[in-house]
Amino acid sequence: MIGGAGKGIEYTDNEQYTSSFSSHTFSGKAIGDEVTGRKIWVITFETDPLDNVSGVTVGGNTATNIHSYSVSTKFWIADDPGGTTADIDVTGSGTLTDCTIFVGRIWGHSSDTPSDTGDPGAFTDPNTTTLNVPSSGFVLAFARESSAGVGTFAWSGGTLADADEAFDGDPGTLTIGMAIACKAGAGAATPASITTTESGGRNHGTVVVAWS
Repeated sequence: MIGGAGKGIEYTDNEQYTSSFSSHTFSGKAIGDEVTGRKIWVITFETDPLDNVSGVTVGGNTATNIHSYSVSTKFWIADDPGGTTADIDVTGSGTLTDCTIFVGRIWGHSSDTPSDTGDPGAFTDPNTTTLNVPSSGFVLAFARESSAGVGTFAWSGGTLADADEAFDGDPGTLTIGMAIACKAGAGAATPASITTTESGGRNHGTVVVAWS
């Protein structure tokens, strides 16, 4: 967890489902402790770039798609369903295959709408994504490879230097990395470059969302 009682962001759970489906429930996923102002964020990742996740609910609450990189990587946020676990329903516009979700909580942010987002211009190693990050805000960064392999990600950049590397694993055939940060203090949004390096030298892309 990054942050504290007044504001923070935390990764809490993930799950992969490898069968084909048009709608699937990821049951009993951890969403963290209850805290005032909590919202639940979800990243959906679909390994087939032609498939499209069209809807997500968290404990019955409809999530809003706040950013997409192609159709395969999408960021969602939902109202607090209460409790420390929730069923997460994922629906596709067609048949989905090999879908992975990553789940967490955020609180103390000023708006569910990101203040800025950053996408990779191309898949490279290292890979750098730049966006404006409020010094009193939050960052959620997600990296994935473009080819099969098992490795780990190293993160660098002022924004993520003191962040949690929340997840580094291999759902299916692609290595996934994720880092989160919550910056204290006050100040205007400043450009930040977030660089990821994959241990096997494989090309990858990093998608980043920031909130104030």
